[in-house]
Amino acid sequence: MAKGKVFPVYLDEARTLKALVYDLSETGAKQALWGMIQILSLKTSITQAQFKEVLDDAGKYCQAKKRP
Repeated sequence: MAKGKVFPVYLDEARTLKALVYDLSETGAKQALWGMIQILSLKTSITQAQFKEVLDDAGKYCQAKKRP
């Protein structure tokens, strides 16, 4: 099986991702971890795009939980 190219997360992008994770509530962080585990249960790795999508979904989950 041929492997695709692996691209690093650059410093500015890493800061942005860290800020997104930091802004998650405890429940949102659990939701993000659950999403990553779901992906990793099907594949041996997670792409940057998948990681970003999971964080985005977790952020939206946090916002939805804040609404009355």
